[in-house]
Amino acid sequence: MRRLRYSIPTAALLALGLALGGGAAGAADPPHHGATTVPDGFSPAATSWVSPQQGWVLGYAPCAEGSCASVLHTMNGGSSWSTMRPPGLHPSEFGNVSHLVATQSRWVTTLVASNTEETVISTDGGGSWRPVDLPADAVGDLAATSEGIYLAAHTAAGDQLTTTLWRTPGTRSSWEPVPGVSAEVQTSLSSVMSDIAVDPGGPRLVGETGYGTPAHAWAGPDATDLEEIDAPCGELATQFFGFADEAHQYVLCSENPGRGRMAKELRVSGGDGTFDPVGTTPPDQGLTSDFATVGAGVVAIGATGGDAGIVHMTFDRGQTWETTLFAEDTGPVQDLAFQDPDHGVLVAGYASVGTSVVFRTEDGGHTWEPLDL
Repeated sequence: MRRLRYSIPTAALLALGLALGGGAAGAADPPHHGATTVPDGFSPAATSWVSPQQGWVLGYAPCAEGSCASVLHTMNGGSSWSTMRPPGLHPSEFGNVSHLVATQSRWVTTLVASNTEETVISTDGGGSWRPVDLPADAVGDLAATSEGIYLAAHTAAGDQLTTTLWRTPGTRSSWEPVPGVSAEVQTSLSSVMSDIAVDPGGPRLVGETGYGTPAHAWAGPDATDLEEIDAPCGELATQFFGFADEAHQYVLCSENPGRGRMAKELRVSGGDGTFDPVGTTPPDQGLTSDFATVGAGVVAIGATGGDAGIVHMTFDRGQTWETTLFAEDTGPVQDLAFQDPDHGVLVAGYASVGTSVVFRTEDGGHTWEPLDL
């Protein structure tokens, strides 16, 4: 699965120690659109790539208003960067993670950036931005395919929270609800997590997990016909989905967080909505923060423990596991995604305190190297 901007609930943030946000205050405004200078003090918070060579990084840097978002763009795999027009975002006042997704057609490049409370869209590759106006108190997961961009919206009314899924074509900002995906639970905005797994045509697996409340999940034979299924993880477990192909649709179930450890189980479905355990138990080292599929037999788990960014991977469908990244003094792994079987990226760390780093692999996840921003 292409890993798609997971929104971790505050209850999970407390368990995971996540507090992604922005940098310190007191410097000049970010450079203008097309500038080749990365803002001083820039800390990456999210990343999205449409190919091994072309990608974007959303981050925060000191500015006159405290901390302001900038978006960097590379056309050569991170060897050099240009700065897009600022999207007008600031770090979440609640310490929520930030999101960035990109999609590209022959003529149009569309970006969506969010700090969870505010969301903006650009349909000219970052040359201009405008607000996304949806009935949502908070934005959860974001997903992008060549066919469009998908957004999980959470709306609160008292102790009742409603989750819906929205779609806009990749060429414009014209949002409409995705039929069949809607749930009402008794929980709070601070304790809900949503997750979207896509194939090239759109969403195939969607999940919602709320602290202390039953989880929900939706699946379908194609992106236009999603129906609710039994949530494959236990009531108190978080669920991270990954779509590899029709015969390999994965879910990672994580529960019982402790001091730098969390129980994890990998399950697989042949497309019938029933998920069964597969392989051996993944390492419990690290509190789960992300999940990605690279192919039918290769999956990656992002985690954090002891202020380290951790990636566990299996290259044989869960029979054996390797820890391929242990980045000390960073933080939780987010935006873990593979552009092809060899190339992948992730962000590890806390943008709010300047420990975040963008890592890249060119050998399918066996080794990871930091990108120089």
